[in-house]
Amino acid sequence: MANISDILYTKNDVGKNVYRKRTTYILTVEEDFLAENADKAQDMSMNTGLDYDKIKSNLVETKGV
Repeated sequence: MANISDILYTKNDVGKNVYRKRTTYILTVEEDFLAENADKAQDMSMNTGLDYDKIKSNLVETKGV
């Protein structure tokens, strides 16, 4: 499986290498649902979740560059 990066580069970057740093974070998401019973709360929870595209592209902020 190939890893694809969205790094932008210019002619000044020719000859440079791309290095990847991997950091693992443990994420816990808690949600509250106001429902008549546990089954309805479970049904409501099926309509929520993480937007994985945002995690892959919008979660990291560039600082000090």
